[in-house]
Amino acid sequence: MGARRADRRRRGSGVLYVDGVEAGRNDAFVSSPLLLGATARNCLGRSQNPSHPYLHGAVAGFRIHNRALPAADVAALVRA
Repeated sequence: MGARRADRRRRGSGVLYVDGVEAGRNDAFVSSPLLLGATARNCLGRSQNPSHPYLHGAVAGFRIHNRALPAADVAALVRA
């Protein structure tokens, strides 16, 4: 099984978790899905940029939550 990744974005902060452990943080993160505008290529494993390669693999699970999860909740998802 591959690594489990989670990306949390909240109030100008972006945190990347790998297998429930924080692997990276950017406290000056200014991206938002709203900044993308209308999109036509809404797929997992494909970029909006056609020059980027496709994902060569499989996505075993994908979740979107309506809030930024605390670190403890991200870790609990890995154990579930």
